Parts: sequence; C-alpha cells; structure tokens
Amino acid sequence: MFAHRALSLATMLVASALVAPASAVPVAWHVSPAGSDSADGSHLAPFRTIQRAVDIAAAGDTVRLGSGTYAGTGNAPVTWRDRGLHITSAAGDRDSCLVLCDGQDGFRFVDTDLSDTHGLDIVGISFAGADTAVAVLRSGFAYAPRVWARVSDCAARDGNVGLAANGAWLLLDGCAITGNTVAGVAGGFIFGLTMDSSVFRANGTGLRFTQMNASPAAEITACEFVANGTGISYWQEGGGLTLRSCRVDSSTTGHGIRASSDFERLVLEGCDIDGNHGHGIANTQGTTILMTGGGASGNGQCGIAMAPDHVALRVSGARLDGNGEWGIGPCAPGALKGRADASGGPDKDPAHDIEIYGCDILANAFGGISLHGDYDPVSIAGSTIAANGGPGVRIGCTQTDAACKVEGVTIVANQGHGLEMEGGAWKLERALITDNKGQSVLMAGIGMTVGVVCSDFFGNLEGDWVGPLLPLLGADGNVQVDPLYCSPIAGDWSLRADSPAAPEGSSGCGLIGRQGVGCPEPPSLVAPVPADRRAAVLAGWPNPFNPRTTVAFDLPRAAHARLALHDVAGRLVRVLVDDTLPAGPHKVVWDGRDASGRDAASGLYVARLVAGDARATLRLNLVR
Repeated sequence: MFAHRALSLATMLVASALVAPASAVPVAWHVSPAGSDSADGSHLAPFRTIQRAVDIAAAGDTVRLGSGTYAGTGNAPVTWRDRGLHITSAAGDRDSCLVLCDGQDGFRFVDTDLSDTHGLDIVGISFAGADTAVAVLRSGFAYAPRVWARVSDCAARDGNVGLAANGAWLLLDGCAITGNTVAGVAGGFIFGLTMDSSVFRANGTGLRFTQMNASPAAEITACEFVANGTGISYWQEGGGLTLRSCRVDSSTTGHGIRASSDFERLVLEGCDIDGNHGHGIANTQGTTILMTGGGASGNGQCGIAMAPDHVALRVSGARLDGNGEWGIGPCAPGALKGRADASGGPDKDPAHDIEIYGCDILANAFGGISLHGDYDPVSIAGSTIAANGGPGVRIGCTQTDAACKVEGVTIVANQGHGLEMEGGAWKLERALITDNKGQSVLMAGIGMTVGVVCSDFFGNLEGDWVGPLLPLLGADGNVQVDPLYCSPIAGDWSLRADSPAAPEGSSGCGLIGRQGVGCPEPPSLVAPVPADRRAAVLAGWPNPFNPRTTVAFDLPRAAHARLALHDVAGRLVRVLVDDTLPAGPHKVVWDGRDASGRDAASGLYVARLVAGDARATLRLNLVR
C-alpha cells in the first residue's frame, strides 16, 4: 500500500474551481447510524440515513457521516441528480465508516440537464458488496460543461464494480479497490482520469474503459494493479495515457496492460509490468508505447507485444527478461476501430517506428525481439540481448526500403541466430554478435541491403562472417576475434581490459558492443620457469568455464610442444597446439568444441602438455 499523497496543486485548483457552491454559506448535514430521519440533521441531531441528508442538501453542501456501519434502505443505494455534493466521513478515516450495499449500488449520481458543471467529492468511506460502489453518470453525451468526481481515501471491496464513470472526469487518490468481480474502475466515455497512490487488487479488471477523450490527459501515478484478472484494459480516442512509478503485475487470466487507441500514446515512466498471465503489455491497435526505465519481466507471454500495423514503440533503459515468449514480440491485432478519412484509412498519421535503446533483453523463452510489420525506421542501440531461448533479434520489415540500424549492441549466447533480418536497408555498426547457436546474422528477403562497420562476429555455431557478409570481414574495422568477456559463465558480458572490443584494443573503432570494460586483464597464469628447470607449468582461466577458457603454459626452453585435451576416459577430444615453440610463456583458447567442431559435453577434461622432455597436466571443468 502506498502512503496517501495529495493530488497535485494544479489538479486541486482546477477541481476547486469546478465546485463553487450554490450559495455563499454551504451547509453541513450530519448522519449517524444512531440518528433519526425525523431529526434536523445537525451535529447534535443527525439523520439516520444518508439518503435523507442527500435529499435535503443543496448543491455545494456537505454530508458528513459519523463513524459506524450504514446498511439497508436509505443507505444503499443512495441516488441523486444534478447537484454537486461533498460526502465525507466525519473522522476522515475509511476504516471507521462502512456502507454495506448487499448487492445494491452504493452512491449513484446522474447528470440529466447536461447544461451545468457538477462536482462530487467523496472522502474516507468504505463500500462493501456493491453492484457499483460509486457511479457517476450522464444521461446523454456532452463534451462540456464538466462533471467531475473526486474520490479520496475510499475503499470498495467484494462487489461487482468499484467505481463507474460515464461522461465524467474521474479523480482518485489514496483508494483501495479490491475483490470486485467485474472491474475496480469501469468507464464508458471518460473526459479526464487522474489517479494517485491507489491500489487495485483481485478485481476482474483493475481499470477498464471503452472510450476516453482525456482533457486534461489521463495520468496514473504511484498506483498498484496486482492480481487482477487483467490489470488495465482500454480503448482511447484522444489525449494519451501516462503511468508513472506504477506496478502492474500478477494478472491471473489476462494481460498486464491491454492498449488500444486511435493513434494515441501510452507513456510508462519507471513502471514494472511483471508476472502477468498473458503479455506484460499488449499493443493491439494504434498505440505508440513510450517506455522509460522499469521493465516487463516474468510474464506468461511477451514482455511487450506489438500488432504488425499502425503501432510504434520507443523503449529506453528497461529490462525485458524471463518472459514466457519474447522480450518484445508479436501480438494479435485488434480490429481498427478508430476514426477514418474519406479513403477509409485512419484519420491521423500513425507512427510506425521502433526504437530500443539501453535495454537488457535477457533469458526470454522464445527469443529476445521478434517484430514483423510496416515498421520504419527501426533502431536498436546500446542494448544487451543475451541468453534467450531462440534468436536474439528477428526483424521483418514489410517496407523494403525501411531504414534499420543496429548500433553498439551485444547479442550473445542466444539459442538461435544472433540477428535475423528480412527486408529493409540495414546498417550494423559496432555490433558484437558472439556465441549464438545459429549464425551471427541471417539475411532473408529480396532487395534488402546491409552494411557492417567496426563489428565483431565470433564463436557463432553456424558461422560468423558467412554468405554475403564474408567480403566485409577485414574491411571497415570488422573482425572475427574472441572479445574476452569477464565471466560469460556467470552472465557477465562486460569486457576484460585487454579485449579487442574495448576502446583501447579496437583499432580506432571505439567500444564494440554495449558492455564496457568490467574487469582487468588477468595476471600471468603461470610463473616464469627458471632456465635450469626441465618442467613445464600449465594453468587455465577461467576454470570452471563456459564455453571457453584460456590455457597458459611456460616452456623452460624451445621445443616441439603438443597440448591435447582428453576426456576422463582417456579419449582424445582435441589437439590445441602441435608446433615448435620458443622458450617462455604461451597461451591458447579452447572454445569448448571437439575436433569436429561440435560442442563438448559438460564435464571434466584433462589437458596434457608434452614439450621435449617436459610434461604437465591440468584438469578443466566445462559447465554448460
């Protein structure tokens, strides 16, 4: 539960302006479970039912509820129309003031005249077992004047709908909406949505609305949507939706956020969308997602899922890991229901761009990124895409001339190809693509082009610089060398200080890949051998390792040296060195493969060095 926080000053000033009282001296009417409806409603002689106080109150008056439980006729439902009222618990504490609804509505306001501004203020009240705890409705459609409802420090639990609004600006602050079978908040036409420091838990849907023309724009800050069937589901026509510092997690049957709009923005700043049954975020139609920080992890399907047309994505500094399908992947599109121009196409210019920057896309079951659609341009930069269960990146552009760029990325240890490209005009710059189970880069499609500058493709099982990429090796700073990661077995793909991908070792290319230098060059693995010694010294680092280790040895004098690897049964696995070498230190890298190029199995291996009359052995532990 977040600590209660006041609405912003700007919001309060607007709200205050909308609720000017009908008379210069508004009246406070008092209600108590021990009161009488034949009393005068004063502090000393309160009414017994809320309905009695509401019926007698004028616009701008206050209805103040004493502590206790309100139930039965006159307390649920409470209905009124065309008058803005303040209804508050006298103690200002929702735990001290409970309305038991027994399947009826709690408070139900209807605007029927559509010609005046009405403001409702409901503070510090709990509702239980309501059909709808608080409903704010308009009998017809009108953009203006405003009807707004501010609900502060209230609770609505164990009913059908917590709060419902149609045609109103809804403001929630410090509320707890839990256990409602249909929705925590449900809206039809909503003309403004401001939610702060509220919790939506175990509802059918946490927040659901089917139309929004948000003015001011819809903003949700420091709210939690936890263990709902679906966290947030909406269709929006105008204004955009912004979530800041929110949690949307553990949805039990649906997505964390299901977004659909008439080409509007969904802005997420520092939000965590984790552990939902479906996608973390499902962009089914027309929405541009702008995500900064936070992430989408551990969802049953994709972290972020994108329809193939009329959508866009710009995500920076986010983590997308451990999802059941893709970190960023495909989503079944919704029917295009936005407004249309005379041609039948969308009446707005939809965005189509994909921009992924500074992200960690790790250990997703199907792969890192998979997008196929009318995206242009596409940019993936400054990101690590590693240890995914399929391809690192798979991009299919239906526009053959789409501008696509991969820059300063590390794509490593994925179970498929490093980068799959179909369509588009591609440029790869300072890309580090290593140790993937497929090719480094797979090109498909007719008419596509690719340029590669200052990139290192190394250790990919099905090939590094293959096919049309082969002529690019050795040109424009392109290399095929071990990047010398700090600790790949531990998932640390930062670089050793002596790495050829580090700025100091890349021959003027700067940093290749995303990860900078994270560990020093290892010290000499073996001590120099005195000239009068006949023994050879053998060492390995790292050990255990996956998939490669450096074997170092020091010869007392020049000799023909043979360094061979055997399994524990004595069978020859691979010969690493078989040559005449000078005296002094030497080192060689074993990439974890046998003499046929196949991955060696996990287990113990013995390195045997024979150099003249010098002998040495070393045990190496390969852990995959």
